Amino acid sequence: MLKRTLIALVLSLALGFAGLHLVAGGAVLRSETYRVQSPSISVMVLIVAAFLGRWLSPAVRIGLLCNKAGNELPNAYTWIFATAGPSKR
Repeated sequence: MLKRTLIALVLSLALGFAGLHLVAGGAVLRSETYRVQSPSISVMVLIVAAFLGRWLSPAVRIGLLCNKAGNELPNAYTWIFATAGPSKR
């Protein structure tokens, strides 16, 4: 099951990238495409606010700190269903 899921994910990403490359051409592979052309103060404030919002999120912060310490955490899918309580099926 996991093997098929991974194959489907890789195939999906490859086909998506191939389609994007077909439409946009070589611009997809150039780093200039992804650089901010004229960063304004409002864009920089938004970027910093988004970063701080994600960093202050407890789940992200705990995950990053545990990874740095070498502790493994279960993935979010397993955690959500393990803590959701008994199934209503």
